[in-house]
Amino acid sequence: MPKAGNCPAGAGQRSSKPILLGEKETTDLTNEHATAVIDAYLEADVHPVPHAILVEGPWGSGKTYFLEKIYEPGRQAKAKARRFYKTPFLFVSLFGVKTAADVEKRMHRAASPSEVAVGKTVGTLLSGAMESLKIKDFTKTTFDAIEKRAARRHVDYILVFDDLERVEKGALGEIMGLVNSLITMGERRVILVGDEAKLLEIHKDANWDEQNEKIVGRRARIEADVASVVRRSVEEVSDGRTKSFMTERIDVLTDLANRSQVENLRNLSWAIVNGARFVRSLLTDAEIREGHADHVARTMLVVVATTLWYRSKKLSKGALGRLPNLSMTLAVRSIGRHDQREEEDPETTVAKQFSETFADLAVESPPLEYRRIIDFEASGILDDAEFTTWTKSQFGFGKGRSEPSWRRLWHSYERPMAHTDEAAEELTEELAKRTHTKRGQILHAAGLAIKHGRGGGHSSDEWCGGGLVLQILH
Repeated sequence: MPKAGNCPAGAGQRSSKPILLGEKETTDLTNEHATAVIDAYLEADVHPVPHAILVEGPWGSGKTYFLEKIYEPGRQAKAKARRFYKTPFLFVSLFGVKTAADVEKRMHRAASPSEVAVGKTVGTLLSGAMESLKIKDFTKTTFDAIEKRAARRHVDYILVFDDLERVEKGALGEIMGLVNSLITMGERRVILVGDEAKLLEIHKDANWDEQNEKIVGRRARIEADVASVVRRSVEEVSDGRTKSFMTERIDVLTDLANRSQVENLRNLSWAIVNGARFVRSLLTDAEIREGHADHVARTMLVVVATTLWYRSKKLSKGALGRLPNLSMTLAVRSIGRHDQREEEDPETTVAKQFSETFADLAVESPPLEYRRIIDFEASGILDDAEFTTWTKSQFGFGKGRSEPSWRRLWHSYERPMAHTDEAAEELTEELAKRTHTKRGQILHAAGLAIKHGRGGGHSSDEWCGGGLVLQILH
């Protein structure tokens, strides 16, 4: 249980350092060295030895993202400001290619996607309509002509061959032969993108050491640039109100992502997408939007944290099921065992790690049900009206609603002292009347009663929580 929920001495006073407000955007120089390596390669008038460069790093580290979203836009923007022309990048994925001819076709299609698409459409229509006349050769001739025009155009680009390690097994040698031909005979600038560790693992029979010694002249390693991914992901949020809300909290989102020790930046992008969707849902309700921004922000952060760990396989559905009231459950279990040591199950251990990592978010008392996050992760569907209605009923938002006393005590650190005392009195009456019937609420209410009593809020006679909870559990 986070310290804030333990009601220590002085509980009920507002925190002097709110965790849910974002600050200014910062500049990240994580891949400054990689930028310098690529700049030097592209700006050299003549290379003493014709070569390609390898932009490498583990899967999910953001290699393609860096080149496509950060490096190339920045390079073109600088050139435009100086009224210079910079040859643009042409991104070509090698995922699943089997031959050099496959690569050339992808180059042509990337260079002129609209013409190739028209060619395909024309070919499909003609082959369908004229099947009985057997004039497929005409269709093929038309398509080939379009591809030849595209082939002439791709020479106006710097070639970026992505997913190098994902070419079909047995094809790497032929693909690298094509790259060698492009840089030696065609005098082209070529950037290869891949995970070198995976190249050695997947294509161990292709003698990668010999291939890269002959063709790869320089390397630029990409490190996970968490700040840039968070910033760009928020910039790409389509809903204006949601984007503004998250932009104000960029620093908090970045801090959370860093604490999560995220390794795959694709998971981070997905987490931001999920967080944005829940923010958008809550902001559709005027009463939540206008009076409970902190709740919206905590929901966003819990969704992002949960998505990150869940997509990274660090958190399972079972572990998430352990989280609500975890500390209190463990405390009661410990009392019941009478000092007998019992080994924790793996899911409980993971739940504790998650709770400790994101203690400031009070994840054991989440602002939404974890199943909603998992369901949304699977389906991408969220019912705004149902979710906002549930939120208002659970937290007492809106006219005529009252937040449960145990929730007000849990978050007493951010409430006025008078509100905390009022909640404590209500909880005393609820415990005496045995109002709570659900196990989770019983544990939470009784535990808060015990903790608050130890903190000096009420005498032990007033708080009967400890005895009550043991009676109910047994």
